[in-house]
Amino acid sequence: MTTAAGLEATRFRLAWHYLGKLRQASATVKHGHGRHVVWLYHAQKDWEQIQHWQAWSAAGSQTDDGRARLCATFPLAAEHILRIWQSPWQQLAWVRQALDAARKLRDDDAEFPLLYQATMLCLTVEALDEADRYVYQYLERAQAAHDTLSIGRAWHALATAEFTRGAYDTAETYFNQCIPLLEACANYDELARVWRGLGRLAQFRGRYPEACEHYRRYLQAASALANDSDVLDAHMSISGIYLALHDFQAAEDHARQAVAMARTVGTSMSFPRALLVLAHAQKWLGKLESACANYEEALKAGRTACPPSTIINGLHGLGQARFLQGDYAAAQVHFLEALPIAREVRLPLRLCEVSHDLVFVYAAQNALAAAGDCLQEACETALQLGTPHFLAKALAAAIALWHRSGGHVQAAVWAGLLTNYRDNLHPSLFDFAIYDRLRDALGEARCNELMKQGQGLTLADAVAEALRETPLRFHEPH
Repeated sequence: MTTAAGLEATRFRLAWHYLGKLRQASATVKHGHGRHVVWLYHAQKDWEQIQHWQAWSAAGSQTDDGRARLCATFPLAAEHILRIWQSPWQQLAWVRQALDAARKLRDDDAEFPLLYQATMLCLTVEALDEADRYVYQYLERAQAAHDTLSIGRAWHALATAEFTRGAYDTAETYFNQCIPLLEACANYDELARVWRGLGRLAQFRGRYPEACEHYRRYLQAASALANDSDVLDAHMSISGIYLALHDFQAAEDHARQAVAMARTVGTSMSFPRALLVLAHAQKWLGKLESACANYEEALKAGRTACPPSTIINGLHGLGQARFLQGDYAAAQVHFLEALPIAREVRLPLRLCEVSHDLVFVYAAQNALAAAGDCLQEACETALQLGTPHFLAKALAAAIALWHRSGGHVQAAVWAGLLTNYRDNLHPSLFDFAIYDRLRDALGEARCNELMKQGQGLTLADAVAEALRETPLRFHEPH
């Protein structure tokens, strides 16, 4: 053997050696039991070598089949541990390289799971257009190969993408399509995440008890699989639904469990997200200083590790906390930072929430024209989303703004309709004491008459009316 050939053989042995160590560490970290801490420690000591040999394999993957095989294997072998050490964008870079290598080798066994990884990572970082490109390739290839598991995974990914876009009916159809396919393959990890997806759909449609049942099923499945990252995520999901049910103490309890897990077994995104969940619970418990401190820490940690929706969520929560402290100027700063991010990445869910709360901030400062602009955006987005949860939020903002501007009659009509949907409102800056103020302004009999009139309307019609009337009331002389 020549010196050059011997050196190349040594490089391959080293690359496979470090890949093997990474594979074992990843397998143990997934379940969070036994000797996972030991494996994590040893793999972390070797992290520089692991990165070196992954980069070496990627650099030669298009000219050398052996290096292409290594490159394609790295993210497949190390998915669970890479979630801890790398940001989603760093993971995606490895997966893109691996996917190119697998295609060079014409290796469907590697390409199919890599297409799924690439899709889900793109969804994680909210690169929806790139996710579409990967998932439709994946679905087409999987259907041609009659690969039941991959077809089920593809429908799961498509459901997640449609949920992110706010297309809830389509998302539900796709979730239901993937369930029998994943069950047929006994793919219980993915099935657990389907319950999470269905829980989110129910939550944002305002069906909170149903969402709670889905999230509990998610937690049970993740616990049975000893999948700590999913157990952590389930606690965060359950905390969120307890907020919607106004059981703030239970929300804080689950959030604290999530934070504790995130400190030990969490991914690069988990700790900031868990802190946000805890801050949300503390905010509605009235622990505003603690909430603000946790929001600020989460935002500091999350700006480089988390996707845009998490940053928007943090800014929105911090703005709410400052509003509740009476610091309207600070609340406005945080909301105005969040709003263009939500517009840029086209996240209607976050856009509706932030524009809704900006109405209250501007109204509190008597900036009624600016409040009207925000109300229009909240109404447009709520109508696009079409669920009672978001339509009720938009109508609540309209009631507050009309009342503030002296439009007590219209506010009372809409307030009557909102009484049918109080359970669809998450904790909100909307103050139900406005009903007493409307009775004071109109007289109890007149207010009750108007409210009864409003109970016969539909949410969508009322929000559409608010959308039409807002420019007339707040931007044209009258």
